[in-house]
Amino acid sequence: MNLEEWQTYWQVLKKRWWVIAVLTATTLVTMLFIAFTSKRQYKASIRFQVIGAPPGAVSVYSDLRASTVREEIGYTRSNFLQVFRSYNLAWEIAQALGLQMAPEDLMERISVEEVKDTDLIDLSVIADDPQSAAELANKTMDIGQRLYGRLAAGSLTDSRQFITQQLATAKEDLDAANRNLNEFKIENRLSSAELVIESQLTLIRSLTQDRDAALVRDNTEQVQNYDKIIAQRQLELQDLVKLSERYDALEEAVRRAGSVYSYLLDRQTEAKLKENETLNVSFVQTLGPARPPSHPLSPLNFKVFALGIGVSLVLGVALAFLWEYMATANRSVRSAEAAMIDKPDRLAAMAHE
Repeated sequence: MNLEEWQTYWQVLKKRWWVIAVLTATTLVTMLFIAFTSKRQYKASIRFQVIGAPPGAVSVYSDLRASTVREEIGYTRSNFLQVFRSYNLAWEIAQALGLQMAPEDLMERISVEEVKDTDLIDLSVIADDPQSAAELANKTMDIGQRLYGRLAAGSLTDSRQFITQQLATAKEDLDAANRNLNEFKIENRLSSAELVIESQLTLIRSLTQDRDAALVRDNTEQVQNYDKIIAQRQLELQDLVKLSERYDALEEAVRRAGSVYSYLLDRQTEAKLKENETLNVSFVQTLGPARPPSHPLSPLNFKVFALGIGVSLVLGVALAFLWEYMATANRSVRSAEAAMIDKPDRLAAMAHE
């Protein structure tokens, strides 16, 4: 672009400057009128921090979580912020406060913004009066925490329900194992196989001592009687040993079933505690509830004003050049028409000469 073209553009702007000025002034006046005649609005905020991640899932087998605490907190923070951008949140707020407002309109009044160079987050809402702004901010925070609590606790609730089902099955197995052991005890008149065997061995040792004493006295008849009794007691001992194997198997079944039941009972308790902790969203802490703002928001949004003025200037310049282009084209057309009208007259004059 050469200097002559720049001069041409500058001449157009000097000639049509009033078009740009009128359009810009009209835009500015319109924006000021809308700003100062619109209803005043108030902004209330709550500052909070995600200080930890939700409790981990309760695993019946082993803990597979390998991410760091910082990663878990960041993941929780991102998910928690998304809750405040969901229409489901707006719907529940409208239901709780009885607001006759579409979720889309309510979402435009809610914003979350991370505080620069910190882990803090500001939740802000806009309402038509100070008290409504504070109430809306506090209710938004409360419902947001409850929604995220239900979302985060979903896996824990599933784990707890699964463990509860397995616990009921384990209880049935434990009851069955105890029943089998008790029936075996009653049937064989055993309280404890080990104690009965020990008692039988003690009896055999005592009989053997008495037999030896009779043998010393050379009492053959007593010795024979003792031999018969000892032989019978030894047969009974053999039967007791056989019963002991079955008794030990039943007792081991009771121990195994009891161990499984105790383990699942501990997991169920852990699942309940973690589920309650997650539902309470104790890992999100606020600096305090929102307070009613003392001043309304400024009606002048300088960013919007700057954008409006910039757009009006661009449109004004474009309109000025368009106007000049149309005026130039119109003059060219009139000149061509005048030339066409004068041409026959000149031809006639030349013929006359």
